[in-house]
Amino acid sequence: MTRVPTFPTAWQAYFNPQAFGLVLAWYLLHAGLAMIPVGTVVKGQPLKDGRQLEYRCNGERLLTTLLLLAYSLQVALCTSLLFTLSIS
Repeated sequence: MTRVPTFPTAWQAYFNPQAFGLVLAWYLLHAGLAMIPVGTVVKGQPLKDGRQLEYRCNGERLLTTLLLLAYSLQVALCTSLLFTLSIS
């Protein structure tokens, strides 16, 4: 009961390539969708020289797109799983 636990020293024990790929794909999807020119253009705070930068507010549309994509992937995966189970 008083032994110190041992931990794996190999980095492979702490790295999951599939999880890394999913997180990387998620970030790349966000970066790609952020470049789509949709959304309202608003002016930011005045700068020291009096100019105002313009920002595109497209977060709501991107969130809706991502939620629909996640839902459709979930439905597709569940449907294929149920089809596989029904024919086996």
